[in-house]
Amino acid sequence: MEPKVARGIVEIDGADIYYERRGEGPALLMIAGGWGDGTSYGPVADMLASDRTVLTYHRRGNTRSPERGPRRQFSVLRQAADAAAVITANGFPSASVFGSSSGALIALELVAAFPDVVDRAIAHEAPIITALPDRGEFLDWYDHLYAVSLQGEPQRAQTEFFGRLGLDMPARDSTEEPDATALREHRRGIERFMLEEMPVFTYYRPDYPRLKMSDTPLTLAAGRDSLDLHGPGKPVFYAHATQRVAEITGKELVEFPGNHLSYAAIPQAFVETLRSALPAVHA
Repeated sequence: MEPKVARGIVEIDGADIYYERRGEGPALLMIAGGWGDGTSYGPVADMLASDRTVLTYHRRGNTRSPERGPRRQFSVLRQAADAAAVITANGFPSASVFGSSSGALIALELVAAFPDVVDRAIAHEAPIITALPDRGEFLDWYDHLYAVSLQGEPQRAQTEFFGRLGLDMPARDSTEEPDATALREHRRGIERFMLEEMPVFTYYRPDYPRLKMSDTPLTLAAGRDSLDLHGPGKPVFYAHATQRVAEITGKELVEFPGNHLSYAAIPQAFVETLRSALPAVHA
């Protein structure tokens, strides 16, 4: 039986942040990565809601969370403030937090800037390019993707981006007639990510001293397939970045099943591992 889904809006700093709430018990906030759409966590949120209050949301400027007034420069700190607001607006002084991909960067910023609202954070495959020893190569590549997007071809940049991630592009059911509104929203999401979010995420550097000193338990996570994508012990770049951040901060590195999108591809195995990394829920 699927849990009841409550929906709401948090008004903060010129934006209306749309969120969904499932279940009862200790709070778990799940932060989406690229494209910022919290519905990607829907199936695993349903599973986790059996003993937790699971909060998902659409990040500022994406899908159902529009910004009011003039568009503002993208900010990881502002994204972290939005995440904190979703937690407190739902009546929780603090919550466990999970973020994947660029959502993991926001989770790290949340721990550094708003530690009082985080009980535990799990950063899954955070693509912190600045942590890589060969970061120059990847920074040049990201700059190339931005240039392609700026020339009016963000979808071509997206295809190249997914190719280097070692992931297939999300498939669309060709038997269904595409909805014009959904297609426009999808294209707008690609443009926003490639032109506004990706350039900031690419050069993001966590506040390592604060993360080292923080009393908030922090776990870095990488998928088994991601860690061996280029052969045994040869991780794809974002899994390597996660390893490096674990080394720099001295925090635990936990192996998750699957790859970058394991929460969508193998939800049951993903949920089992995530549960083991979260604080135990007592009756």
